[in-house]
Amino acid sequence: MIQLTQLVFALPVEQFGIQINAESTFTYKKTYVDPTNSASFCTASRTVWYPDERSYTARTNLVGKYRLGGIAVWTFGMENAAAITTIRDIAKSIAPDQVLGTITTDLEQIGYGSAFNLTGTFKLPDKTPIPSLNVRFEIKNSTDNTWRTLAAGVTDVTGVIAVPVIIAQKSQVRLVSEGSWERLEGKTGEKVISVVPSVSLSLPASVKVATTYAVTGQVLPKVGGIKLTVKQNGKSLGEFVTDTSGGFTFNIAPTATGLAGYQVVIAAGEKNTAGVSDEITILVR
Repeated sequence: MIQLTQLVFALPVEQFGIQINAESTFTYKKTYVDPTNSASFCTASRTVWYPDERSYTARTNLVGKYRLGGIAVWTFGMENAAAITTIRDIAKSIAPDQVLGTITTDLEQIGYGSAFNLTGTFKLPDKTPIPSLNVRFEIKNSTDNTWRTLAAGVTDVTGVIAVPVIIAQKSQVRLVSEGSWERLEGKTGEKVISVVPSVSLSLPASVKVATTYAVTGQVLPKVGGIKLTVKQNGKSLGEFVTDTSGGFTFNIAPTATGLAGYQVVIAAGEKNTAGVSDEITILVR
């Protein structure tokens, strides 16, 4: 039975052109006596081969060398604890596989409400693509202490995942692959995406000259503390800061008839990048 087990183990090894003689062995002699005639006997020489930690080590090392799916072993009593420890130690040294991820975006600055395309590629260290890999999209902005998961998906046959993304404020983004018994968790580098806020003004179509009008403005996203400057025909009317809902108020009092143009210049902040709104023109009569 032991010799038959040795053949079962040896056959897959020989397919790789490898000869392994790592099993332990010993030889002994046994004398058999004819129970009906004590003068009749014979002596047989026997050789025993058996697996131990040395032979298990030799076989287990093939998994990492040839990137095999694994090994299968069985025992019929008298399990060798040292052999199992050896297998576990080798498994820890060669698995799980390291996953390498890269991240690219088509834009690094977007207008509020606009989308950008996020692409991640996941491969093994030998450049082999990893298909059907579970990947999550994570984000962190100035109000987050930890990364948040916004979406999830799987890689295609080339190890690539593409995600269209809309974010409200300046954020860090990354892709993270799911870890398993055979692969480590893989993280891409981090990308910073800046967001230019949008601005709307409640200006009337026309106003009377030398008359004061209160104008309200709204910045999106609705974030407080954004610094901005309001300009009339290129000249500053003053600096303002948005309230907690992203709103602000200012007065206009045109001194000459004709056309007056109003524009908002947004200063760069922790949650946004600098930007300039479109100019709105009104009639002063």
